[in-house]
Order: sequence, then structure tokens, then C-alpha cells
Amino acid sequence: MSDGTPPASNCIAYNSHAPGPYGYQPSLAAGVIFVTLYGISSLVHTWQAFHYRTPWLFLFALGAFAETMGWVARLLSHTCPYNIKYFEWQIAVLITGNSRWSLRTTFHFIADQYPQDLRLHKPEFTPFYGSSPFLWADTHCHSLPGSI
Repeated sequence: MSDGTPPASNCIAYNSHAPGPYGYQPSLAAGVIFVTLYGISSLVHTWQAFHYRTPWLFLFALGAFAETMGWVARLLSHTCPYNIKYFEWQIAVLITGNSRWSLRTTFHFIADQYPQDLRLHKPEFTPFYGSSPFLWADTHCHSLPGSI
């Protein structure tokens, strides 16, 4: 059963005279470092969300997980730099993965940290619904150029 990606034995070695999606061979060291750092960050944020009972930290964990997956694709591109599936995978995940969660996380953090008794007025919306239009717009702005 194949997922559509060629096995590593069918990959063409990097040639500086042959154009590819990157224009260079992705770094193995950078791939390993960033997969490790973002993977650790994702695990730590997940642990903190459970331990401190702060569910908005799951959004950081999701963003770090998306970055980890993007760097996994980039790491795979080191061994097969002409595989367009790895290139598209890393572009899609690295560009859109983390940005989708940053604004929503900011809203949740501010709402959780700002004391209720110091607010001048009670907001008409919760942080989830207040950030939803921004998340929707961000998702569509990132998705539209890819569909053209």
C-alpha cells in the first residue's frame, strides 16, 4: 500500500545544476534541531495545559505540533529534495499551521488573566466567539491563494 510518495530509493540526489522547488538542499541539521525543539514545545504546552488546567494552552500545543509536522516534511526533503509532495506539505503546514492559533490564543490569555472585577464593562462575546471572525478570515486568506 502506497501513500503516493516515492520510496527513498527512487529519490534523485541533489544536483546544484538541476532546478528544484527549494533551489538548494534543505539542511539536515536544521531539520533535526527544529523538529526536536518544536516537538518538545508541543509536549511541554500539552503537559502545562493539563497540569495547570489552562485549556487555552492547547492552542499553543496545536501550533507547535503544526510547526513540528512542517519541519518533519522539511527534514524528509533533505533526503529527497525534488519530491514536490514534501515541499507542498511543509509550505502548507509552516505557513498556515501556527498563524491560525496565535490570535485565538491571545484572546483566551487576555480573557483569563484580566480580572473580572477590574473590567469597565462586561463583554458581549466570549474570547472564543470574539476571535472566531479573525480565525475564519485568516483561514480563508491563507487558503484562497493555494486554490488559484
